[in-house]
Amino acid sequence: TSFVDDVATTIATYEPQQLPNMYDKMVAKFDNAMQKNSMKQNATKAITIVKAYGKGSKETIKQMQGKCHNMVTQTKYLGSKMSERNDN
Repeated sequence: TSFVDDVATTIATYEPQQLPNMYDKMVAKFDNAMQKNSMKQNATKAITIVKAYGKGSKETIKQMQGKCHNMVTQTKYLGSKMSERNDN
């Protein structure tokens, strides 16, 4: 089995409540694509950056914390440009 570093996927929606389901589908597709090429995601190094704004975003972020790989709401690379802001 080989491991891959520095691969990114992105999902976006106008409805924060859709993120958990969309995330599950994206991870399944990504893992499947990696398996087809005899590769595997190193979950210990994976980071999920979650940004959610608007009504329901706080609840969505709480839901995502239990399912995402090492979830963060800001990154060390972009610092304050990716700071957390969760409106309700």
